[in-house]
Amino acid sequence: MVQIVINKELSSACPSLQEIEPSMVNISPDETIEVRWENSRQEQVALERHQNRKFMLYVPDVQACERASGTLERPLTLDKNLIGDARLALINKKLYNWRDFSREKGTTVTKNILLKLAADEIRNGNRPKLASVARDMFLDGVSPTNADTLLRLRLFRGY
Repeated sequence: MVQIVINKELSSACPSLQEIEPSMVNISPDETIEVRWENSRQEQVALERHQNRKFMLYVPDVQACERASGTLERPLTLDKNLIGDARLALINKKLYNWRDFSREKGTTVTKNILLKLAADEIRNGNRPKLASVARDMFLDGVSPTNADTLLRLRLFRGY
């Protein structure tokens, strides 16, 4: 089991997998091993060697989490606070900072956030305008940075 956690302090304070690997024989197989993850090929190989162990991988930011999730073929876990911040950045007219938010998080993470927001609305029985924006991004190649503009256009035009 592998869990990827965003924690800037622990991502620099914890030992790397290569540093801790020689002493893993002294660690109980049931214990979770906490390490810094830098997404190197050596770390990937070491993780494969110990695939029966539990790991908590610490990364410094959302972009590193996205890279680690992609490399390890793990689902990208989006924090509730991150989703809340995204929702506010997208729909709060006073804040209006979606472009800065999306540029800071990167294209892949932003697309996943928008997809989650749209899916949550659909699950709640709503017919969100955001669903059509998500479609434009995933099928038509529109940048997620433009989601705020597309959403406002859809609301203005009523479709």
